[in-house]
Amino acid sequence: MEHAEAVRATERLLRLARELNTLRPPDHRDRIAQAVAATREYFRSDPAAELPTPGENALFDGVERLVDACESSPEGFAQSCNDLQRILDRQKGVAC
Repeated sequence: MEHAEAVRATERLLRLARELNTLRPPDHRDRIAQAVAATREYFRSDPAAELPTPGENALFDGVERLVDACESSPEGFAQSCNDLQRILDRQKGVAC
């Protein structure tokens, strides 16, 4: 897929993750895991391609970290979202 699509998918993921972190519904962990899984697919160059390996794509690595981070406190998860936002902002700056 195109880099811009992965960036947009990550932006959507971040909005949802922040909302779920604020509300903390009982299923927030499952919903974040599902959203991360859907976002991962935007990092494939085509449907049959492999996902990036750890360290190959900083944005993908940040997306992956959200699954583990949702197990932490609301503050810890918010920090992980902020970290991903910084990576996202840098990626968007490179694309311009």
